[in-house]
Amino acid sequence: MVEENKTLEFRELLAFSTVIQQGGITAAADNLNLSKSTISLQVSRLEQSLGVKLLERNSRRVALTREGENLLPRVMSLLEEMQLLKDESSLAASVPNGNVRIAVTPALGGFVLKTLIPHLRQTHPNMRLIVESAYQFDDLQDPNFDFAIRVGRIKDDTLVANHVGTFRRVLVASPAFIQEHAPTTPADLAQTPCLVFSGSSPEANWRLESAQHLQQTETVLVQSHVAVRNFSILLDLAKQGLGVALVPDFLANDGLASGQLVRCLPSWHSPKVEVMLAYRFGASKIARVSAALEETRKVVSAALRAET
Repeated sequence: MVEENKTLEFRELLAFSTVIQQGGITAAADNLNLSKSTISLQVSRLEQSLGVKLLERNSRRVALTREGENLLPRVMSLLEEMQLLKDESSLAASVPNGNVRIAVTPALGGFVLKTLIPHLRQTHPNMRLIVESAYQFDDLQDPNFDFAIRVGRIKDDTLVANHVGTFRRVLVASPAFIQEHAPTTPADLAQTPCLVFSGSSPEANWRLESAQHLQQTETVLVQSHVAVRNFSILLDLAKQGLGVALVPDFLANDGLASGQLVRCLPSWHSPKVEVMLAYRFGASKIARVSAALEETRKVVSAALRAET
């Protein structure tokens, strides 16, 4: 019977069973990479906890007492259960599960998430995604967020920022608008009705790069009667013939393919815009975050390559 206030230690049970399996204290010490005195002490402590003598020791060998013979199968069973529990815990830790909170910009997020979410549901069914869609970067400092998909360089030394792809912004308008207002040079955009991506000003500086000569750039101040901080709305307005919009190529491609939009000044586009995965140091060591980051990296890179 276990003495009051005494608990059975895993290492003591292991020492006892190893002595019997290996045929002696010396062999058990070698097997467990411990000293002989440590093995002897652990067996003695187990005997003290149980209140019975388990082994008969002499200079040549050890042998089980009757109590030891009775208890050995139960000790072995306990050790097997402990090992099973350890294995199951290790497996659970290696299988990504739980909540993953992702911050995305609305335009890029909508484009990527329609592929990323079904993909993560298939590869990691125990993972639950929580997505925040916003343009501000404040979420990167929120410890509740695991990582963010962001546009442009991340200028924050407290974050890890991994490049995962690029895109360009292109000039688009409706076919009817182009027939009536077609600009022939970037400078003409200053006198052309334009649709500005902004939530604060009806004007913007559009920096454009020549597709034939990447070192040739033009910056044009454009004015608009409409400024909206939403690319989907700008695309709808452009399709209705209200002006030229400068939008990400991956958003414009469907409208261009359907004929609702055409390229305006097709030999000009914006410089490349970088897409980054940003997260706090150490976040990638968490199984669920690491798995989500890896799958997101693959999906974003593939999606942006497919659109170029």
